[in-house]
Amino acid sequence: MKRFILIAVSTMTFFLATAQDKESYLFIGSYTSDGNTEGIHVYKFNSETGEPTRISATRISNANFLAISQDQKYVYAINEDSTDAGSIAAFSFDKKKGTLQFINKKSSGNHPCYVSVTNNNKWVVAGHYGGGTVGVLPVKADGSPR
Repeated sequence: MKRFILIAVSTMTFFLATAQDKESYLFIGSYTSDGNTEGIHVYKFNSETGEPTRISATRISNANFLAISQDQKYVYAINEDSTDAGSIAAFSFDKKKGTLQFINKKSSGNHPCYVSVTNNNKWVVAGHYGGGTVGVLPVKADGSPR
């Protein structure tokens, strides 16, 4: 059974993607302005005990919102850093190891604050607070937006 739960709290976003019956993966995206935070943290979450166990972390600037593809193979993150006004970063997700591998990043417009992926995994959509626009990026077979 697939479960997806989204809870936005302050500057972190939590997602659960089923790993086993009582364990789920928990992805936390966060701002990295302090220089000590990796950006995306992956935990295993035990739904019986409520205990999270840190599995891995990926360094990316200001991953303030995340989306997981329906097939759970890809994670998309809003990425704002000093080199651009914002982009969508794509990662492949290894369920066995609980790790993310950077694929690429593409601009979706100025200052994205929300990202989603369509059910057929063919489009990534970003909402922008800079101008109130929406960016739609096609997704290639390898999960990379273009």
